[in-house]
Amino acid sequence: DLVEALMIGVLPRSLAQAINVPSQLASNVRSYLAGENRGVSSMQSAFVASRANCPHTKFVVAGYSQGAMVVHDFLRNLANGTAVEQAAVAGAVLVADPERVANSQVNEYSDAGPSATGVCTALYDLMKRLTGRTCTNGPPDDVATPFRSVAISVCSYNDPVCDTNDFIANIVKAFRSGGRAAAGKVASTGLATHTKSYQISAKLADAGYDLALELSS
Repeated sequence: DLVEALMIGVLPRSLAQAINVPSQLASNVRSYLAGENRGVSSMQSAFVASRANCPHTKFVVAGYSQGAMVVHDFLRNLANGTAVEQAAVAGAVLVADPERVANSQVNEYSDAGPSATGVCTALYDLMKRLTGRTCTNGPPDDVATPFRSVAISVCSYNDPVCDTNDFIANIVKAFRSGGRAAAGKVASTGLATHTKSYQISAKLADAGYDLALELSS
């Protein structure tokens, strides 16, 4: 898993165990980004094909975790398109976005604070130094300007994918006070937050309700 591999690079050495960090990171980053790139291409193709058949169709694009990264990058690319193409996107929902930036200008429905950053942002320099690769061509940026007013971000506190800085800080704090077992418990809680919390998230439900109201008005 990308997050687990990256986490090894920032934890205290005594917690990391014996592992070849650069090769582990490089392998996971390559695999993760290859899947993400395929997702962006697929979304772009579906968007173009749908508009060709139904030129006046409005779109809501949404993604969770790696899917949110796909949405983020799809919108970045579409920002270079025509005004008509951009206007076709009526809404975007990014749940647990790895490219989340601090003080984002999108509509927030998050338990994580405004300073929360995703794994691609929080560990950008580490990934570049150890693997020579990063999630984006340059430092991660906010959702592209044309779509910020219609974009929604949902991120749970201590989610290792979208609130990576808090997740790492909480692990290091637990390790210093309670050792490896305490740090492991915090890590397990964070991973469970990422994989299970959104299924019962009141924030996500509120976001969906408000978006539906906006689209029906």
